[in-house]
Amino acid sequence: MNNIRKKIYDTPDLDKLYQVLYQIQCTTNKFKKIQTLQNKLNEVPALRDVCIYLCDIPDTTQWTKERLQEQVYVKPQRRDITTITDVLFYITYNQSCTDVDLANIKFFIKDKRLVLQDMIRDVICDSLNLGLTKDEIASAINYQRKAWRIPLSKTYQRGLLRDDEYIYVFPKLNGVRCLWDGKVLRSSSGLILNGLDFIISEINSFNLTEYFIDGILVPKNESAASPVDNIYDITHIVLSPNASKTDLLFVIYDIVPLYGREKETLLYRQRDALKRKLISNDCVYISTAKCLYEGTDHDMIETLLETNDNLIIYRDVVFKYASHNGILHARKRIPAVAEIVGCEEGHGRHEHRLGVLIVRFDNHLLRVSDGFNLKERGLLWRQRDKLIGSKCAIALRKDSSSDNIKYATFIKLIKNERN
Repeated sequence: MNNIRKKIYDTPDLDKLYQVLYQIQCTTNKFKKIQTLQNKLNEVPALRDVCIYLCDIPDTTQWTKERLQEQVYVKPQRRDITTITDVLFYITYNQSCTDVDLANIKFFIKDKRLVLQDMIRDVICDSLNLGLTKDEIASAINYQRKAWRIPLSKTYQRGLLRDDEYIYVFPKLNGVRCLWDGKVLRSSSGLILNGLDFIISEINSFNLTEYFIDGILVPKNESAASPVDNIYDITHIVLSPNASKTDLLFVIYDIVPLYGREKETLLYRQRDALKRKLISNDCVYISTAKCLYEGTDHDMIETLLETNDNLIIYRDVVFKYASHNGILHARKRIPAVAEIVGCEEGHGRHEHRLGVLIVRFDNHLLRVSDGFNLKERGLLWRQRDKLIGSKCAIALRKDSSSDNIKYATFIKLIKNERN
């Protein structure tokens, strides 16, 4: 026990790491920042691990500063996490951040000096501002960033588009996001998807080993332009080790080179031309997303939303790895006011928080599970008894074919005398 405690409390490597990171932050000259980083790599072994993590931290990770500050009511199950490298390795493979995951990491952090605690949290949450871009950090340590970092979309707003800007509009299909990294197919979180050799075989026939492909898995018998009703069934099929997956279709939205400066000069029109050239009618398991509109008439977005619940809009700009304005997500939502009639506790990471809000709208009972952040879920669950009978604002999505309510999202509580 004494040896374990000594290893946990012994932090000279963390002190060295903190001094180097602080020195880089305080340096204003970018060349000197890079020079300091390169000179200290061998002196501080953990520095390279931190840099690699900062370069490849998943966009879908649920580790945030707010999450790290939350109280947990479970005991840590891993007491062998004794270095910053152990922490980063653990988080990379436990992105969902359950209460047990949080307890394991907080056990490592809690006994460190405050400045070290802040540094560790900043690294974990990618809020450590070194004054260098991820590509500059990767170049400084001679590291190639992972190609399967998923590009996230931004919510569409008319002001984001220039008047004469050329756009490509696609339907957003309900399926499982799938990424080809040049070797294997992965989910958006980086999980390797097995049992899809028939799709990989077709990809290999295109000689695309040097390309990153962004697409989505949908049922093969569905039109590539039509949303799929039950995303949960598709997810179960894709993730199940035993389920037959030959009825799935890989619908491609974008193709870009894996590495090198070439990706910085490819506009979407060039990538779209490459996609159309490679994907032929001979493909059985691969298709391209059907483009609903391309051009400069932005009023078409509102017109298409009348018959499509969700649209993906690609601007004619260069590809970027992270969340950026080049990909926009437009949703058709109908604002409404509903009465809260019940609350259900969440599961997993949402245990002791609100999982589902049950509301009544137009004589229909709706289960609302989306639109809350973690802080709101905790607050609403603690006040669940006071919520019954109060009003809330929600956004509805309706089935375009039957006009039935398909989905509801929480917006906010409506304050009144009762609240």
